[in-house]
Amino acid sequence: MVETRAAKRKAQGGIPSSQPPKKSKTNNDIVPDKKTQASKRPIAKKPPATRKPLGTRKTPAPTKISAPRKTPAPTKPPAPKKHSAGKNLEAKPRRGHGQDQRGPEKSGKDLSQPLSEKLNEQIETNWDFSLLTKNDSPDLPANTVLHKPSDCPIPSPLVGEKLAARAGEKLVRFGSINSVRRIFARIRRSNRDSSTGLILRERDKDSGSLCTLSGDGNSDNGLEWYEANENLSITVHVINANDYLLPNTPAVQFKLYRLNNIYKDPAQRAFGYFINVPRNITIRVNGDEYTNATLKGNVVVGPLDGFTVIEVLDQPIFFWRKKNDRKHNPNTPTNQSAFVQNPSLISTTAVIELETIILRRSLHPTPSPPKTPKTPKSSTPPKPPTPPKPPQSPKSDKTPKSLRGLGRKKGIKNTPAAPIIPEGSTACEYFRQLHSKLIKDPDAKKWDKELDGVFTDLGHWLTDQEVMEAVASVGEAINDIQSEDSGFSIVSWMTLGIATGGQYAHNRAIRPQRPMLLPWWFNHHILLLVFQMNEDGTVDLYVLDSKKWHNSAEERLQIYDNATEIMENLAWHKVPHNDLPYTKPQSAIWVGPVAQQPVDWACGYHTILNAWVIALGLYFNPDFIPEANFYKEARQLIILALGGFLDYRIIYAFLLCHKFIQEQSNVPGDRRFKQTKRQTEDAENEKTVRSEEDELFAERSGFQVDRSNNVQFNSGVPHNALFIGDTYTNKIKLAIIPKLIDLEQFDETEDGIALIRRYKRILKQLNQSDDDELNNDELEVMRKVLSQEGHLDGSESPRTIRGTYISLYDPRSPKVDHDLDDIRNSPCSFYLKNLREAWSHFQEFEPRMDPNGRVHIIAKDNEYLKDDDVLLGIASVVEAIMAHQEEDPYVSGFTLTSSVDLAMAQNSIDGMQEPMTVARPRRPWLLPWIVDGLELAIKRGEKLKKSTKDYGGHIFLIVFQDTANNESSVHFLDSAPNFLVGQYGQLFQTACRVAEKLGWNNYRTRSNFPQWPRIVDVALQKNKTDCGLHTILNAWVCALGLKANPDAECRPLFYKDGRRLVQCALSSSSVDWKTIVAFFLCHSYIDGSIDDVPTDRRFPSTKRQTSDAALQMRNMEKRFGDIVTETAMVPLSTSNNINFDEWASAIDDSEEDEEDDGRGDGEDDSEDDGENDSGDESEDDSGDESLSD
Repeated sequence: MVETRAAKRKAQGGIPSSQPPKKSKTNNDIVPDKKTQASKRPIAKKPPATRKPLGTRKTPAPTKISAPRKTPAPTKPPAPKKHSAGKNLEAKPRRGHGQDQRGPEKSGKDLSQPLSEKLNEQIETNWDFSLLTKNDSPDLPANTVLHKPSDCPIPSPLVGEKLAARAGEKLVRFGSINSVRRIFARIRRSNRDSSTGLILRERDKDSGSLCTLSGDGNSDNGLEWYEANENLSITVHVINANDYLLPNTPAVQFKLYRLNNIYKDPAQRAFGYFINVPRNITIRVNGDEYTNATLKGNVVVGPLDGFTVIEVLDQPIFFWRKKNDRKHNPNTPTNQSAFVQNPSLISTTAVIELETIILRRSLHPTPSPPKTPKTPKSSTPPKPPTPPKPPQSPKSDKTPKSLRGLGRKKGIKNTPAAPIIPEGSTACEYFRQLHSKLIKDPDAKKWDKELDGVFTDLGHWLTDQEVMEAVASVGEAINDIQSEDSGFSIVSWMTLGIATGGQYAHNRAIRPQRPMLLPWWFNHHILLLVFQMNEDGTVDLYVLDSKKWHNSAEERLQIYDNATEIMENLAWHKVPHNDLPYTKPQSAIWVGPVAQQPVDWACGYHTILNAWVIALGLYFNPDFIPEANFYKEARQLIILALGGFLDYRIIYAFLLCHKFIQEQSNVPGDRRFKQTKRQTEDAENEKTVRSEEDELFAERSGFQVDRSNNVQFNSGVPHNALFIGDTYTNKIKLAIIPKLIDLEQFDETEDGIALIRRYKRILKQLNQSDDDELNNDELEVMRKVLSQEGHLDGSESPRTIRGTYISLYDPRSPKVDHDLDDIRNSPCSFYLKNLREAWSHFQEFEPRMDPNGRVHIIAKDNEYLKDDDVLLGIASVVEAIMAHQEEDPYVSGFTLTSSVDLAMAQNSIDGMQEPMTVARPRRPWLLPWIVDGLELAIKRGEKLKKSTKDYGGHIFLIVFQDTANNESSVHFLDSAPNFLVGQYGQLFQTACRVAEKLGWNNYRTRSNFPQWPRIVDVALQKNKTDCGLHTILNAWVCALGLKANPDAECRPLFYKDGRRLVQCALSSSSVDWKTIVAFFLCHSYIDGSIDDVPTDRRFPSTKRQTSDAALQMRNMEKRFGDIVTETAMVPLSTSNNINFDEWASAIDDSEEDEEDDGRGDGEDDSEDDGENDSGDESEDDSGDESLSD
């Protein structure tokens, strides 16, 4: 009847009416004979009415379904029925849509008609129920009730089509989705905030179709459909008020059976679909409720014909099937089924013939028809907020090619969607098994050994190249097994660098208009950008940030601006014959929640793994907490992935073992690659794919992009909205949040005040304990450790000892913040302790190093430091800061050069073109300038000495830095200014010529040098040989953003420990920014405190320096980046400039009295002889001992 009316309306050119069909007068409820019936009404056990996260919700009675706008009012539907089966197998009437909900109606059904007559009269065929009842007989047993479902109260929007794709197009054309909205409206009025479903599709001839509401419950234009050709177990999860799935959440499961009839003749064979209602669960079918309250019996609803609406826990599932499709055609070959699972609350798994079901990708929802009025949104605000979509950008109704039988590449077959983890094994066991087997492979073992020494060590920031290549290794492997019009868009680090300069003509992004996974560096942090294009050409930008509180509102805006500009430069939106205009996303959506990193350097690892999760079609676990070995194992996997040795199984097992993903995650069949794509230095994979695509675009004029890999993110916040992290102070970000993450106590929905209160409660709990909780052995160990470090005076109680020990050594203690407190209270003790450990490590391990990899060794005590000693000493800190700051490649940092390049420029003839230039030009340049003593004596006309060794010379620091309006400044920091009196003018001119030869001031535009240098007062050296040490330390002061104290008294301990500190910094032996600043504070070498160091200069460890040649090679790599960014629109960063105006003294050299030029003539580095200040170490204000052996 439904099909006839719909066909008639179609022929008349009208829109299908939403009036419910008239009820058939024939009894559709089939029950056993009267002997098995009882007079008592069975008790239907419904889910409890609760909104607790782990409780089952009560299914509300449906309300009256109103008619669409601009259509006649519908006829009031007859009273719906409520069916229940108990021990007496009596049918229980249900409450009607528009009736008083306080009492039931009386059933007018005739319950005496035999089952066989009902089967023949109403179901029109004999079904084989043995599969459902698990009996040998095909008939229904006495304890089973069969219900023929009522006609759907709304007309089918999908009637008249066999293929779901065409049915979806018809749904849009006729606008029949308006009638479906009535169900959506009722669902929104219930206790549901959103309703999402999964999609199943299969291409056999005999099939049914299910259609679910996609996205959130506020979207009434998002129907997704799929065809069913198997016996399915449909699971509907119980959710909390915010539509989140909690760990071990309960679920309601019911089975949808595809049954044969009893005829053996193939010409008479047919299939039917039946619902087996689970016990104590209410299922609503076409507005009628069915409950199975029996102990062993079954309640079966079916066959499902026409358009059927199934509701469980207020979540809709739409089933569509024509009666004509029952007939089985034996000549039709059975094709493989396809299984699609969205990140949803409803999941489906096959219970029979698992091998015929494969995982497939998500589909786009069908758009609402044009000029259709929108249904008002729910008054309940969503939690968490959903990402805003660009207005007037409905998804296209064009079905993805995956639904149209798009062929795969030759030789590629879809992998069955079988469980990945073998039965009887855990994810961790399976991962260890695969990893153990892999590392025994000779090729993998060789690759791991070669790359392990090159790949960034654990505890340091991964480089941009490492992160991008790791993402590409998986993305490109998936692209190889998917069709040319599908896949993911992957960008190499070389292409991204070129795009930064606005050049994209020959370096466009591969796989254009497909989801792009792009790691992004900004503000000393790495995050993941996901660009997705919709069918109408609109673009969405999502951000997956493992440190969501890191960036301010202004910085998020800059990320949005830079990312959208780069995306346009990459020509990602352009496809031949389908060249849509670039539409800038309205906002960047910070997706949440995702796993948060506990330490600063882990952002690269999280970015890689987040990209792998998306590429593999898995579900994030926002509650992830890393275990002790997580990052170590992740590093090992990333190295092997770069070599092409991983498959999808080991990655999946690793992520599941560490709970980085949810347990219900599974890898779709067309993403199950056999090995990752090996990455090469020159991005050869990208070039090959780009060349193949160029040929493909030229051959196929009708090229269409398959967007079925697009990801549906559940929630997020736009970049221009207020973030909770905007309320966090630096102390909260640096000290409190990492510890709360370690303790699994961080809640990103709490503001800064709430986090401080939470943290104080935890510290209070740590220090509150009864004395008898500690036994004597534990107490004695704590007392011994604290006594050795000088933290006890012998009078402390057990409670005090325990509290002190926890605050100093317990991992839950705020160690970062506590280090700062230690430095504030006793900087000498802090640096001596750390330097003692670093020096011991240097002496023990450095001699064992390979000769080619040994650290550079500086001159001995009381000897002059050489030029490469000083240059490498400065570079050890400057390169560490640059690595810490390298968020947007090539725009920040400091200028670097090697001693060889500097010497070539100093000794070359003016006007000759220099082959080498500085790295990072027009950034602050901390340049050590060497003055030859013999040359200076000749210029002064002094009487020459017998040996050139008597002329020690001098080293001081020159600071070049760019200012506004293409101007620059030059500052001299000299620890022995009297030695060079009258020489600064000539030295300044020479230094400027050298800077110009090395190209420091001629980058993008030309910067003008000042007329005079400015002289900055710094601490004076106390001996003849340590001008080089002062130059290194002054450069460190500038690099760390501190201010030098010109009145510092540099005692012998300062020089002895200073040299050891420099040597340990060259070897990177546990020397970080805190140890260096503590050394400065201990010896009063700076003005200020530990808190004056900017957060972007707080590096975890210095950069190891092996030789000047190695520094020169690294500078060459940096110069390649300088070439790329020379024409970029991104401005150079001047954030590292030193504000000398705030220093104690900085005067122009022109202000000096030229008449005093002769002052100090003939003096050398000993004009302030340190011999008179060589008091013993007890004179040091610190009271601490030296590091002397």
